[in-house]
Amino acid sequence: MVELLRDPGLYPSDPIRDTLPRYVSVLWWVVAWLSRYFPLEPMELVLFLAARALLFYAVYRLAKALAPGSFLAAASSMAVFALVPQPILAEGTIMVSIFEQSGTAMPFVLLALADFIEKRYWRSAIWLGIVANLTVMYAAYTTVYLLVIALLPDYRADWRRWVKSIWLLLAVSLPVIALLMSQGGTAHTDVALWYKANRFRSAHHLFPLAFPLRYWATFLLSCALVGVVCLLTRRSYPLLSRLSVAWLAANGTALSMAFVVAYGVKSLAAAASQPARSVDLLVAPAGVLVACVVSRLLETVLGQPRVVPTLLYLALWSVSINLWSYNSHPEIVLFLLVIASFVVIVYSVWRREQKAGEVRSSLRYALTICLALTLVIGVFRQLQYSGPRVRFAESSGIYPIALWAQRDTTRDAVFLVPPGDQDGWPSFRALSRRSVFVTWKDGTHILFAPQYTEEWVNRIAAIGFDIRKQKLGLRGRSPVDGSNINELYFKLRDEDVKRIASRYRIDYWIVPVEKPSAFPEVFRHGKWKVLQVSTPGVSATTPTSQPRRDSQR
Repeated sequence: MVELLRDPGLYPSDPIRDTLPRYVSVLWWVVAWLSRYFPLEPMELVLFLAARALLFYAVYRLAKALAPGSFLAAASSMAVFALVPQPILAEGTIMVSIFEQSGTAMPFVLLALADFIEKRYWRSAIWLGIVANLTVMYAAYTTVYLLVIALLPDYRADWRRWVKSIWLLLAVSLPVIALLMSQGGTAHTDVALWYKANRFRSAHHLFPLAFPLRYWATFLLSCALVGVVCLLTRRSYPLLSRLSVAWLAANGTALSMAFVVAYGVKSLAAAASQPARSVDLLVAPAGVLVACVVSRLLETVLGQPRVVPTLLYLALWSVSINLWSYNSHPEIVLFLLVIASFVVIVYSVWRREQKAGEVRSSLRYALTICLALTLVIGVFRQLQYSGPRVRFAESSGIYPIALWAQRDTTRDAVFLVPPGDQDGWPSFRALSRRSVFVTWKDGTHILFAPQYTEEWVNRIAAIGFDIRKQKLGLRGRSPVDGSNINELYFKLRDEDVKRIASRYRIDYWIVPVEKPSAFPEVFRHGKWKVLQVSTPGVSATTPTSQPRRDSQR
């Protein structure tokens, strides 16, 4: 999208081009404008690091709003995000190691919640407006949670104040409102085909009964933990208890909507908002909420002579920090519990004669040090296995082929490339600045551009998987996805490609080097070669200069 905004003449033969204006996010317009003055990829790296730093500040701000004066609560909340919380139900986006709009919106979601909880409604409206400009979906999800909070007794009396702030929200959201209004009308869409295509391509976002049972188990466990937190704080911290109830209510609202639009009322607009994904967005504030509550509860027993209750709260504290990322760091819970328990027992015995308040304050900082030690060890362990990596376009294995395509083919050339997620081929379109016949990832575009549904289904059928002829049960999983569709692609023969080229424009076909074909080879790099295809009725594009046969030669 950024490349198209920078150069509107790109991708003249690619139907994806017509879907991009319907991808409503002001972020990429800003990035395209900034790229006039700064190199694109280093600039995106800087923006990514800035967004990540802002995220930890936002977590700190939310923790201070929930548990003012508690350093342990703030440190524990930031630890939740340092361990990278994972989506628990509909594979939404919380934190990912790339620069994209959903992760960039997360800090502003948390800031909006923090200021709303502190009754700074005007500031909350500004943050929510920024979220809307980044991703309308996340703004809608956050608004649901804010509205549920607004119904709590602590905020109902302030309804005039937060209603007035809606005007500021609308003012800040003007850029995205303008983008929405510029889209015009929507072309006719076969609703039944749209639902069926998404059942095969995006069931993990849209169809709750298709979610794996382990996802539901994790979600229900999370709800149970929040429910326990609600009960434990009902009298001592009533606001935190009510915020827990609001979180459960917001999730219930989102899931009810998800079931209705997936299996009841067939509404493109409602289904495209992917309501089940709001559960994953709400993991972020839930992580902070639970960490703050458990930290508060732990602080109440620190310094007391009762060892067993202290150890029980230490266990709950350890679990709360890593619950949302347990699949990635299963050993963190046990390690943190062991060292924290050792520190508490030794310290309590050593300071037995001191006042409970002094012991509690000292232990609070001791536990924070234990937490920091746990995270440092976890980071070094992760680096030991995967190593630090910063990936630019040049590090991609397909980059030499994309560079050749950009340099030595005409701008209207169309490439038939492996449609699966392996080897980075979904990025070939952006790296080469050339049109691509189809990829499996292109199917996500039908969520925001429904008129592309039939075109994508037809092109995937040409590769060898006809969605129209497939059937799935309520819990059935698609036999083909981004991980295995290349198996069908590699079975294509020259006759199949000629058949595709008789209907669509195809100029080049990229296949493994061992693939036999009568089409002439024009370029080779690594395990891939590029074959030139003659398209009936269209003059075949020819390289603008004589390409080398092997980029490594």
